[in-house]
Amino acid sequence: MKILNFLKSYNQAIDLDEERFNTYFPRGKRRGDFLLFNKQVVCEVKTIQDIEVKGKVEKAFKNGEQQGESNRFSLKRPSFKRVGRILNDANEQARDTKEALSLPDALGLLIIENTIPRDITILALIGEIEKKAKLTNNLAHIDCILLIDLENIFCDEDKNPHTIYQSVIKESEAEPKVIFFIDQLMEDMTKQAGIPLFKGYHLTGGHQEWIVSVDGKYVSHNAKAEFEVDSQPQTGHQTFATFLNFLARVLLVAALLSTVLDWLIK
Repeated sequence: MKILNFLKSYNQAIDLDEERFNTYFPRGKRRGDFLLFNKQVVCEVKTIQDIEVKGKVEKAFKNGEQQGESNRFSLKRPSFKRVGRILNDANEQARDTKEALSLPDALGLLIIENTIPRDITILALIGEIEKKAKLTNNLAHIDCILLIDLENIFCDEDKNPHTIYQSVIKESEAEPKVIFFIDQLMEDMTKQAGIPLFKGYHLTGGHQEWIVSVDGKYVSHNAKAEFEVDSQPQTGHQTFATFLNFLARVLLVAALLSTVLDWLIK
C-alpha cells in the first residue's frame, strides 16, 4: 500500500488511528484513515487486492457472456462486488468522522489503490465504479474518488512506461477546492517519490477485456486507453455524463510522448 505509507509520513496528514482519537469514536462509530490539509479533508484509503479475476472471467464465459471470434473470446466486465462495498464503507466512514470530530464542512476523499499486478487495471475499476455509483445514490459524503495503480504499467507506442492516476470529482460548489487539494496531494506524492508529474490529459476512451480460450480457460487481458492533450491543463476537466454528474480528470506520471497508450499483458 504505497499511498498509505506516503500518507503516514505526509506533513499535511493527521493519522486518525492515533490513540488520542479513540475517545471520539465509541463502538459503532466508524472513523476514516486521515485528516488532510488542516482538517479540511476526511480521507479514507482502500485497496483492491483480493479479487480473484481468473475465476470470475471463467464463470462469465460459462454463463455465456463471451463476445467471440476464432478461439479467443472477449468478455464484458465481470462484476466486482468489493467495489460496491468500498464505496458504501467509505461514505459511512466519512460521515461518522465528520460527525465525531465536528467537521461538517470537511470534504470527503476516497483513495482506491489497485495492488493487483496483473489481470485488472484502473480502467476496469473506473467502469465498475461508474456502474456501482449508478446503483448507489447515497454517496453524500464523498466528494472525490482517486484511483491509483502503481503496480501496472501502461506503455505508449515507443514502449515508454507510464502510470495513470484517475480522479473522479463530484460536481458541486466545492469542486475548485477539491481540485486544488488533489493537485497538491499528487504533486507532493510524486515529488517525494522522485518522479515527474504531467497534468492536462483527457481520457477520451478506454477499455479492458479478458480473454479466454475456446474451452473457457483464462488466457490474458487487454487494456487500452486513449488520451488527448488539453490546451488549458490548469482548468481542463472532462465530464462523464453517464457518471452521476461526476467529473473526471487524468494525471499521467512519467514523460508522455504519445497520447495513445496501449498495454497488453499475457
